[in-house]
Amino acid sequence: MYRWRTMTTATAIGLAGALALPAAAPAADDTRPELVSVEITTPQVDVGNSYGDGQVMVAVHLRDAEGLPDTIHVECCTDNKTVVVAKGTGWYPEMPYITWTTLGRGSGTRQDGTWYGQVTVSPAWSGTFQVTQVQIDDDQNGQFFFPVTNGPTVTVTGGERWVGETVRTPVKVVTGQEGWHPRVRVVNTVTGQPVGGARVQAKSIFDDWYDLAAVPPSPPPGTAADSTGLWTDPTEHVRGDFFPEERLLVYARRGTRGYSQQGLGCPDFTAKIQASETFAGTTVGVAEPITVTGNVWPAPSILGAASAVWLQRDVGGGTWQTVASVPPRQNGRYTLQWAAPNAGRYSLRVRVPGSGSAASCTGLQSVGTALAATTVTVR
Repeated sequence: MYRWRTMTTATAIGLAGALALPAAAPAADDTRPELVSVEITTPQVDVGNSYGDGQVMVAVHLRDAEGLPDTIHVECCTDNKTVVVAKGTGWYPEMPYITWTTLGRGSGTRQDGTWYGQVTVSPAWSGTFQVTQVQIDDDQNGQFFFPVTNGPTVTVTGGERWVGETVRTPVKVVTGQEGWHPRVRVVNTVTGQPVGGARVQAKSIFDDWYDLAAVPPSPPPGTAADSTGLWTDPTEHVRGDFFPEERLLVYARRGTRGYSQQGLGCPDFTAKIQASETFAGTTVGVAEPITVTGNVWPAPSILGAASAVWLQRDVGGGTWQTVASVPPRQNGRYTLQWAAPNAGRYSLRVRVPGSGSAASCTGLQSVGTALAATTVTVR
């Protein structure tokens, strides 16, 4: 069993970080430690100071008959380097976690003691975070994972969180090697105004969350946005190492002291769909299928931007009725067929609908296309 309460003191140093995965099973002869309590010792942290940062502290009371290391950190797997995780109420571009990666024993014994950790946070972490899990390694290389229900919380206030909002510029994609420039506009979420001169740094989303330091080392991180808050990344390839799995870190200048992280950004990609069509014939008999073949770019094997191809009929008044639909094949080829119910002249077109949202921080978006209408006579 474990318990928690709010305290006012703590020691030791940590970093800010990544969500831990379930821990590996300990060796058969390894005893399981007991998590007695988890305590947030700084339930309110104000980052509205001139430095733009504050300290969040945690105390973890543990028992283990064989004794635990004086310094606890998780050494095993790249994705399992966090010891204590506090989850936020939002998700990207809000900071999703506060994480302690190292705990140091500050009181008691190795068999029954309290380990302390401290992380630095900045306005990027504005909001409330609740401890949800603890993970430790012991001296016998055993890993132990403790889920925490109704854990203690910390609220980070006083700062102005910024966000790099997506500026979408559709890119025509055929080979996947096309270049594009991720662009965001840095906006103050409190005032709603753009922030000129903010520093923006691109990082792979595969980097661990604990690499997102609230106070980065010198030299200044990334490159600067212009006076209107617009930031443009150097050319990336559509299928390059950083697409679409990239996150942006937004920093504010803090005088001679350096920078603090103000928020996150979203370099979301927008693809402009292209298509071709060939009608097998523009005169057919009643009940004879009208056949249309063609290509869609980008092909699904290059980028999953198009999920369907529609054959549509003009029914008047600016309304188009979808009469046939197929997904494009992996190579982008498609075949549509439709048999008209009666003789007459039909105005038909091929349309490839887009997907996703144009809103910022919503991921991959595709802008659809509609080809010019073709008249088919059915006799």
